[in-house]
Amino acid sequence: MDKNVEADVDETVADAGPAKAARPRVRRREIGFSTMASLTLSAAIFTFLFLMLSGRAVPIPEVIRDRIEATVNARLGAERVALGGMALIIGRDGIPRVSLTNIKLGNAADGAVAVLNNLGARLSPGRLLQGDLAASELLLSGAQITVRRTASGAFAFGGAGGDESMAQSVPQILDLVDAIFDSSALSSLRTVEAGGIVLSLEDARSGRIWQATNASLVMRRADRATTLSLASDVFNGTDNVAEVQLSVARNLTTSGVSLGATVNRMPAADIALQAPVLSWLGVLDAGLSGSVRAEIGADGRLTSLAGTLDIEAGALRPLPDVPPVEFSSARTYFTFDPSRQRIDFSELAVVSEQGRMTATGHTYLAELNGPWPGAFLGQFDIGTVEYDGEGIFPEPFALSGLKADMRLRLDPFTVELGQLAVDQEEARIRASGRITAEADGWHVAVDAGSPAIQSERVLRYWPLVVSPVTRGWLAKNLKAGELRDVSAGIRYQTGSKPDAILSFEFDDGEVSFLRAMPPLTEAAGRATLFDRRFTLYLDEGRVDAGPPGVLNAAGSIFSVPDT
Repeated sequence: MDKNVEADVDETVADAGPAKAARPRVRRREIGFSTMASLTLSAAIFTFLFLMLSGRAVPIPEVIRDRIEATVNARLGAERVALGGMALIIGRDGIPRVSLTNIKLGNAADGAVAVLNNLGARLSPGRLLQGDLAASELLLSGAQITVRRTASGAFAFGGAGGDESMAQSVPQILDLVDAIFDSSALSSLRTVEAGGIVLSLEDARSGRIWQATNASLVMRRADRATTLSLASDVFNGTDNVAEVQLSVARNLTTSGVSLGATVNRMPAADIALQAPVLSWLGVLDAGLSGSVRAEIGADGRLTSLAGTLDIEAGALRPLPDVPPVEFSSARTYFTFDPSRQRIDFSELAVVSEQGRMTATGHTYLAELNGPWPGAFLGQFDIGTVEYDGEGIFPEPFALSGLKADMRLRLDPFTVELGQLAVDQEEARIRASGRITAEADGWHVAVDAGSPAIQSERVLRYWPLVVSPVTRGWLAKNLKAGELRDVSAGIRYQTGSKPDAILSFEFDDGEVSFLRAMPPLTEAAGRATLFDRRFTLYLDEGRVDAGPPGVLNAAGSIFSVPDT
């Protein structure tokens, strides 16, 4: 072979050698990079899965959070939701959950309606596989919520300010709740649980603020009903702490609402501010426990109400400076018919250190100012009145079968007694009067009368502190079987002595007028107590004076100052 040819071949081979030798190095480099990328991605995926499956929260990027926030606010039509942190959690049970923190609800211009500290949502796996984020359960831990109640009784959340147009009735609020839970993201939701809630209620009508602390809430949805229960301690700006449990059931077919409330150690005055039908409790300075059940129609109107109240030891105190009328306990069971504006009391009982009383009856809400009554018109059957105390009447007594017609006004506090009827075997008494509480104390004016009554019964029902001089003189010096055409009255004002008026006729009586003289017998006449002076007029009477003979006392007048 020619040497030149050999040289060319050698050069060609020599040139090809390095190129062929370089190819394996390039492949090794590509394989190494691909392997590293795969390992890195796998490590990231496994790390992500490990974090999720271990129950640790994986933060959701702010970009995604902002898009979710914008979508929610776009659907609400205003900037009402501000999201804090978001994280995704998949527990060992494989159920995905979303955790939201520091959520603010409300218009930014008006301030937050509510601040939710931590909201956890359990996602529906079935919906998730379909590409939908849908919650089947919500768990809320910690929240601060402000609710305002308008003068009309409707409710508005904090961001509504004093705008009445933003206020809604209970059914309207539940309509809104149902609409929210009917949305795609929450249509699978069946349970909402919340704890650590601080709820402030600002009442425009009374100017009062109540705060429920450490409240817990459970809401459940079924095919035909939504139920909600709430339990909390309640502060009213004083040292009093009450316990409250509320339950609300919404019929999804009729849109009717059943509402129940149970309270323990709640001030009666606070209960009085919650509903017009209970406003009569506002004159009591006492705590109470009890329960109330109400039905509300789809139009937001009350259709029925029933309740039982156990009132602790306290006092009737319409005004702060009025001397209290104390009692040991009281109890009532009542129902309310809104169509007739009528309260029926199937039980009404009061116990004090001086005695006890039981009654049944009814009263009508009257002189309405909107839904709030200015007065109550009532008729009551008083089953028993028992006195077994000391210092008011001379001895214990009991009356039964009394009937009373009365009107109660709350401002100013006034009790107008149209008639109090006492029909006993031994007496028939009718009374009327007026009792008011004013800045300077109690004002009492009561009148009573009887066609005929035994004299000892008059003294039994005559208070010891009313005209005690006249009362003592009659008890000691007049012995008459029966008094006729009896009329009596008492006038009293706090800080002054009671003033009494009295008139009656008598016959076949015995009157002692002088210690050294025998008593008058066969006495007949009339007597009056007026302007703090008792006067006895004799139409008939005789005195057996012994040897001088019998003296005729007809026309005699006896007068005793009642001071």
